[in-house]
Amino acid sequence: MNTVRYLGLFMALGVTSAWGAEPAHHHHADHAMPMAIQATGEVRGLNLKAGKIKLKHDPIPALGWPAMVMDFKVQDGQLLGGLKVGDAVTFSFVSGEAGNVLTVIQKRGK
Repeated sequence: MNTVRYLGLFMALGVTSAWGAEPAHHHHADHAMPMAIQATGEVRGLNLKAGKIKLKHDPIPALGWPAMVMDFKVQDGQLLGGLKVGDAVTFSFVSGEAGNVLTVIQKRGK
């Protein structure tokens, strides 16, 4: 009789812990890193103190965005060094909870 009782207890504990356990990857997708978006455009304004750049960008099909002028936060203020209003640029940014953050930018020939 005791053996049956213990076996039932162990089975119940095993089932409970199996049902209560979540796989380690269960919430992984919630914390996925945003994908870098590539674009081209023209510098329309620089705010070195605030770490922002205003860009007139070409359409960005990956996001369904038409061409427009918008501000981007800059991941690193050093990215803005050597840039001036009117420069044609190629850039990458991530769009996520922190907004649109520019991660790479370089001048391109006109």
